[in-house]
Amino acid sequence: MRYYDDPGVAWNHWDSTGAEYHEDAADWRLGCQRRNDCCGSCWSFNCRCCCNMCCCRGPRGPQGPTGPQGPAGVIVSAYFSNIGAQTVIPGGVVAFNQTPVPSPLPAPFSFAAPGQITISAPGRYAITYYALAQSANATLAVFVSGTEAPLTRYAAYGALEHVYGQAIINVGAIPAAITLRNVDPAQNLVLATGPLAGTVNLSLMISKLS
Repeated sequence: MRYYDDPGVAWNHWDSTGAEYHEDAADWRLGCQRRNDCCGSCWSFNCRCCCNMCCCRGPRGPQGPTGPQGPAGVIVSAYFSNIGAQTVIPGGVVAFNQTPVPSPLPAPFSFAAPGQITISAPGRYAITYYALAQSANATLAVFVSGTEAPLTRYAAYGALEHVYGQAIINVGAIPAAITLRNVDPAQNLVLATGPLAGTVNLSLMISKLS
């Protein structure tokens, strides 16, 4: 039995009786529905028309074994934010004046105003932060227990620009104090208040990954 898979041309094939006949594309599609002609000697199997060809297949096989457990995703997160004017001196810790979310905070997070987040469990953490800076060249970085964490320093080079940072940090020694600081050695960080009341101009999210 011969098959041609180009539905745009006429073609010949031999049915299950061995007789040759001619079909155009429309007849060919209809022929796929006639299992005894389409599948010929495969008629005893489950035959279907797929991808413009008639396909013959056997019965479904048994269910395979369950695969190994995949890695865990985000375990728990916490969000901190600020609304309203704020000026942070060089080397100073930024403040979050809104109630953390969720409240109360889940373990391993705790918060001490104005801006210290404490982690009580070792592991890998993802941190993202955002600030709307009124002053040009605003530069922020994440500190872990008083030491700047690598690859967490981000800046905005013009006035009224966003500082957006993201990083993954590994926390070993606990408790670990997480702070976001103005690392510009010469100028204050001045946060813009936004065009409307209630606009968030500073935020930080931290998530435990493992």
